[in-house]
Amino acid sequence: MIVDERNSILNTASVTGGIPLVMSQPIDLNDLLMRSPGEAMLISAPDDAMVNHGIHKGDLLIVDCSLYLGDGTVVLAEKDGSYLIRILRRSKDSVCLCAANPAYGPLVGEADIRVVGVVTAYVHRLA
Repeated sequence: MIVDERNSILNTASVTGGIPLVMSQPIDLNDLLMRSPGEAMLISAPDDAMVNHGIHKGDLLIVDCSLYLGDGTVVLAEKDGSYLIRILRRSKDSVCLCAANPAYGPLVGEADIRVVGVVTAYVHRLA
């Protein structure tokens, strides 16, 4: 990220090495990260259940509530008033919500779980 003298974030291009190129237009993170802004929500990752998938506790998640809940998608689910981030696994006979951390067991066919939406992006701070 490059910040100019007015503390405005400037757009940069990908480079394999050297100095990033400054683009003429600033980045709009809403356009970049939210496919359906009216159907999107932001949530902080509640735990480290998805750490082996790159999502850490406290990461900012963008969730789209309008997308198809396909097998293998990372989803936001609600159980007993708490939110969970898990990988949705579907088969002919069952639905399972699986963590990407062996410390968390799978949730198989539990009727009291409601899938809210699909995690489409996340923001992870490095420093």
